Amino acid sequence: MTADFAGPGKYAAVAWVYVPPGQQSKGTVELAFAPNGSRSAGAGALMRLVPGKWTLMAAEATVPARLRGRDVESITIMPITNGFDGDGGKVYFDEVALHRLPDEK
Repeated sequence: MTADFAGPGKYAAVAWVYVPPGQQSKGTVELAFAPNGSRSAGAGALMRLVPGKWTLMAAEATVPARLRGRDVESITIMPITNGFDGDGGKVYFDEVALHRLPDEK
């Protein structure tokens, strides 16, 4: 999901994440920021989930006006799964959102 860039500052990404009950995977889920589409330059949150329970994930990042010599023009939020593919596991993401946080005074 790519959102219009509202300028440099603090941002929060949130998502509800679910793994069906009875699933025994040791996989993890990640919610990553990618300014200008560059995941390596972003921040994020990584966690394991409890099967059968919707879990709220949240990540915060300070996004600069310029990154690697280029103006930041977009922020991509990437929901990522790791370790669920091999055992036929399922992961559901819902209500993934990006919020600009107020500037500190």
